[in-house]
Amino acid sequence: MGGHQEPSHTIPREFQLDLDEIENDNGTVRCEMPALVQHKLDEIFEPVLIPEPKIRAVSPHFDDMHSTTASTINFVISQVASGDIYTSIQALGQIDEVLRQEDKAEAMSGHIDQFLIATFRQLCLVYNTHMADERLDKDDIVRLYSCIIGNMISLFQMESLAREASTGVLKDLMHGLITLMLDCRVEDLEEGQQVVRSVNLLVIKVLEKSDQTNILSALLLLLQDSLLATASSPKFSELVMKFYLQCLWRMIPLLPEAINNINLDRILLDIHNFMRVLPKEKLKQHKSELPMRTLKTLLHTLCKLKGPMIMDHLSMIENKHESELESHLLRVMKHSMDGASSKSDKETEKGASRTESC
Repeated sequence: MGGHQEPSHTIPREFQLDLDEIENDNGTVRCEMPALVQHKLDEIFEPVLIPEPKIRAVSPHFDDMHSTTASTINFVISQVASGDIYTSIQALGQIDEVLRQEDKAEAMSGHIDQFLIATFRQLCLVYNTHMADERLDKDDIVRLYSCIIGNMISLFQMESLAREASTGVLKDLMHGLITLMLDCRVEDLEEGQQVVRSVNLLVIKVLEKSDQTNILSALLLLLQDSLLATASSPKFSELVMKFYLQCLWRMIPLLPEAINNINLDRILLDIHNFMRVLPKEKLKQHKSELPMRTLKTLLHTLCKLKGPMIMDHLSMIENKHESELESHLLRVMKHSMDGASSKSDKETEKGASRTESC
């Protein structure tokens, strides 16, 4: 630092502080207020002439049109989750208009998860807030439920759109629907039974039209959660578990037609994770044998459809040789082969006896 001098900077006078004046300030300095602009406030209350809208020519650029449509859909979907019941109903009505017209419904492509998330949030709002609000007319709640269910039925009738729903979103949606069905307050509504029947129809559409890999994964995760649940009442947990089991049993007959389109590696990974969290010994302790029986039936059906090739679909499982799933599949395959061999031997014996009798 020795010998080092700070460079001197000359500050223009107009930017310098008058320190002497500040230090000698005895409160006598007077500040002059700036003159205010006088506006004619009466003009505010005069009627305003709104210009007539001019029809804008359609843009020849598809990207521009698509961007505008996407922005509109994003805004309307955001209104679906509104805390104001009437705003949500209005937004649902606008989406319903789009879904009911085949030439416009495809505009919803790419927005399905976003729409279902907003719908699930609204279901949570109804359950946690609106149903307990004495100021709200219960007819408006029924109307909101009808709009939500009607929109989703329209959506899940269109397979191309329904298949865009991801596993996580389907998991939340199914949980929201079972919560609605088991809400005893819905039964007290004037059209409560009709709402529950509509939800039943919607659930069937979701199971049939969704991507089969995604809905199977969602149901396995939901079943696992319901078996591990401790927060809710035992009776409620039992009803929820039975609902998910019924959904899985309804899915099993659909497997022969869907087997070639299912990501079997991912389904087997989900089953492996299920068996790791809830091993056979733990499932046997459950008072109902239905979860164990459902899992065995699902695996047996998959083995029957894929045969020995099913062992090639364990690629996503780490340390698969230590997996309870691999051991189970090997037992099922051995049993199937032994059964086929025994059947073949019996048919051979029958054929030989017929030959000898001839």
